[in-house]
This record gives sequence, C-alpha cells and structure tokens, in this order.
Amino acid sequence: EQNSPNTNQTVGMFDQTSHSQSFLGESRALVEDDLMYSFDYRQERWKMLAPSPNPGPRYAASLTRVKQANTALLIGGVRSEVVKEDSPPNSPARGGPSTKESDDDNNETMSSPKSVKCKKWVFKNDVWMLDTTLIKWTHMKTDGTPPFARAGHSAVCVNTSSLLLFGGMHKETHAPNEMWELKLTVRPMRWTSVHTHGT
Repeated sequence: EQNSPNTNQTVGMFDQTSHSQSFLGESRALVEDDLMYSFDYRQERWKMLAPSPNPGPRYAASLTRVKQANTALLIGGVRSEVVKEDSPPNSPARGGPSTKESDDDNNETMSSPKSVKCKKWVFKNDVWMLDTTLIKWTHMKTDGTPPFARAGHSAVCVNTSSLLLFGGMHKETHAPNEMWELKLTVRPMRWTSVHTHGT
C-alpha cells in the first residue's frame, strides 16, 4: 500500500482517541531511518509523518504513552554513526609497514597518528517527548544521574508522575537488570535509581 512503512523492527504506540497506531524504526534494507507512520484502523490507511526536528534514526528505542494527555516519551536506542579514530602508524589504514628507506625518509610522518573514519554502533540514553496531536518532537533535558545508554529496554508509565525503565542491552553483550525511575512532574525531569528486592 502506498505510504506504508517499509520496516522490519519498530517501536509502536496506540492512540485510542484517533484510532491509530504510530510506528518508527529501520527499513528492510537494515538501514536506520527516522520516518514515522500512522495507521488509521477505521479507514485502514497508512500515513507517513515527517516531524522535524526528530530523535534521528535508531533501533530498539522505547516509545511509551504517558498519563499526560496526548504525550509519549521516547528513550534511548542504538544507531550507527560515522566516527573518527586515530589509527596506529603501521595499521592497514596507514598502508602497513614501509621499506627501510621510506621509514628513514618519513619517520616523522609515520610516527604521527592519522584519523580514519569508521562506522560504529552508538547507544543512546536521550529522552524525547512527542505531542501526539501536533506530531511534534521535543528534546527533553533531564536531571539526576541518568541510566547508561541502552537499547531493547522496557519502559512503562505507572502513574501520572513516574515512568519505570528496566533492562536492555549495551555494547552488544552487556544485559543490565537494574531499574530506573523518571520523575515526569518536575522540570527538568529527574532520573533516580530504584533498588529492588526479591529473587
């Protein structure tokens, strides 16, 4: 169908008022995108949304509808970014080891680091608020010590003042099991660590 999302991994949120569900995620080509789609259940029709500014392309973020009217929060996720790194003098990026003559002639050049561009997975812990009526994103400042950047976590709004975040993954192998609370009724919103009990 025209304007339907070409995605295979998304976060979604149901809006009972407008009888629609919103999605965002990456394309089937495994390229992150920052497109957002809404599906109207009554008309069985997709609509592509293009709010700007927006959180940017990412995988496995949480998108949680909070108790405030027409409001949802997006937290974290992971995306690929091009970063610059210094390569060692004899790394393949520098062309490998050279001959003795060229070592003597270019000693100063070979001893200095060289920046190379590479693609890396970057985990996020930013918080964005979505006005579901205006379809408008706002980057939210937070106070307190935030949870470290993660993706694939769970988030739920338990009342009008608190959102709980649990688990996720970081740097591919780390799976945290701690819980965090985000206070929603203060500005800036405040992160606190939640100590849990039991087995």
